[in-house]
Amino acid sequence: METTLYTFQAFADGAAPNDVILGPDGSLYGTTLGLAPASDNGAGTVFQLTPPGTPGAPWTKTILKSFGYGYNCGPDSPLILHNGDLYGAACLSGGGVVFKLEPPSAPGGAWTTTYLHHFTDGQVPGGAMVLTKNGAIYGATIDESSGTGTIYEIAP
Repeated sequence: METTLYTFQAFADGAAPNDVILGPDGSLYGTTLGLAPASDNGAGTVFQLTPPGTPGAPWTKTILKSFGYGYNCGPDSPLILHNGDLYGAACLSGGGVVFKLEPPSAPGGAWTTTYLHHFTDGQVPGGAMVLTKNGAIYGATIDESSGTGTIYEIAP
């Protein structure tokens, strides 16, 4: 039996969810693409869907990160959840970033974004990344203008 947990409304709410992972508390974490121009309403989000306390009640959606102006397509890799932190990648004009989101120290606070690497040579990270036990991140990029690409490692 299918149940709709949340319907995205586009624009600042995010649109076109493109991945989801399950957290240890039963929350779902994922990313969306933005359908509006990035300069107006953002180019996607990282979100959390929290299950209801009562069966059948609605799930609660929280935007953990909004990608705005300069992000061509927003987050474009499946998230990795490790020790409570979320890792992902997003494309930018002329390249992309690998980021880490850390949860707030107090419930309801803002998540902290750390950019682990900026690709400045036209390479756009995408697809799944791998996080090793020692904290190294491996992934792939593509340069859409030339069709070339790389495999990268970001050391801890």
